[in-house]
Amino acid sequence: VPASTENMTPEDIQEIIELGDKTENEARLTNIWADPHAGAVFVSQASSSPILRFVDSATGHIYDALRGEDPNKISNVTIPQIKEALWGKNGKSLVLRYLKEDSSIQSFSATVSTSSISTAISGTFLPANIKAIRVSDGQVLYANPGKVSGSIYLADISGSKRSEVFNSSFTDWAISFENQKTAFLYSKPSGFEPGYGFLLDLARGTATKIGAEAYGLEGTISPSGSHIFLSYTEDSIIRSSAYSIAKKAYVDIVPGTFASKCAWSMIESTTIYCAIPKNPDSGTYPDDWYKGLVSFSDSIWKIDVETGEMELLLDPVLEGEMFDVSELVIGPQDKEIAITNKK
Repeated sequence: VPASTENMTPEDIQEIIELGDKTENEARLTNIWADPHAGAVFVSQASSSPILRFVDSATGHIYDALRGEDPNKISNVTIPQIKEALWGKNGKSLVLRYLKEDSSIQSFSATVSTSSISTAISGTFLPANIKAIRVSDGQVLYANPGKVSGSIYLADISGSKRSEVFNSSFTDWAISFENQKTAFLYSKPSGFEPGYGFLLDLARGTATKIGAEAYGLEGTISPSGSHIFLSYTEDSIIRSSAYSIAKKAYVDIVPGTFASKCAWSMIESTTIYCAIPKNPDSGTYPDDWYKGLVSFSDSIWKIDVETGEMELLLDPVLEGEMFDVSELVIGPQDKEIAITNKK
């Protein structure tokens, strides 16, 4: 079996997939859920492996899954067509996002209890039509749903104790919120327009521009607040770099990938895990990917954002699978990775 499939033909790859059957003990990959889900989180357990907790998109039901076992439904409270589930620390709280019949965006903030399947979630609604929101521990950071103001609000996960931490005339923000002190704001990305990124100090309410504008700009800030992983396009090619906030310096990450295909380590402040496409065609990114006009074959890499050093962890093709990754979730000690396959 080759070490990499990067330069292989589709026929060679298909042959490997057909020969890639493994016994249960040999398999590195376990299929947890075959239907669309809205978001997942690992829940730590003192005496055993962590649980993967996730929301079924069609029903809004919450499931817990252990490796090698069928998922166990812990909530049968039905909220149809969940588009996004944003989890708080250790799966004890979440924000469920969906569209009402009038096309308004609803954000339901809930706490999770495993004592009763019929009352496993309870909570309250956040303001309607929030277009950008992120959860970190017990707090939410979101863009004001008003059409005129670009205010950014910080609140506890129930929506109370709300305070305005930033205001601008620009309204179409995207947010990365991984720690309680800083966040990364950027204009919603498109390969047709240059994007801008800002480091937001949540205590002072000040925003500092990060670098120059770039087409298709996306970013994710580390939990320690020390680095920002950036992706953008240049001459229709996906590029990535890691920005050190203290050093004000960039490290190029080659080959490139979207920041949305990455997740930070739970134990190492300078480590990020990314799904990186193999030989993607030129295109208008990230638009073509979000629209479903293109599909990638990704490998999973571990990256040191200080040095740019990269380690290949998984080529799914060699496991008999082909992934276009839309989300990575990292386990408590970096021992597990949950991979959502966009295909």
